[in-house]
Amino acid sequence: MLTVSVAVFTTISTTTSVILIALIYAVLNIGIALVSMPAQTVAINALPNSLISHGNAAMSMVRQIATSLGLSVIVSVEQTVIKAQNGHTLVDQLTGYHAAFLLSAILGAIVFVIAFRIKKPHREPITEN
Repeated sequence: MLTVSVAVFTTISTTTSVILIALIYAVLNIGIALVSMPAQTVAINALPNSLISHGNAAMSMVRQIATSLGLSVIVSVEQTVIKAQNGHTLVDQLTGYHAAFLLSAILGAIVFVIAFRIKKPHREPITEN
């Protein structure tokens, strides 16, 4: 759902209604929630109870840094494409947006495939002393 909604953003045009864009964005956010919450739960459940608070702090920090780096790359691609198109018209800007969303969709598809290769580790029961 997440990758598909990002891919749909590559098809918007100057005549796309604001309501349609809002609906696609809503689906995108639902996809983010459906991916993020279970992933965080699985990651935290893999930790012993004594490390859960540290795990949450580390996950929050890594998420913020990764988001900043990812956004920087995507905006750089967008601006590079816009400048290559001369960037003077709305169509030029849309071309940059399409390139940025296409990159995001490709990365999402790659992550989707990788996610199925992750194996659940065998976890020994933890006894608290």
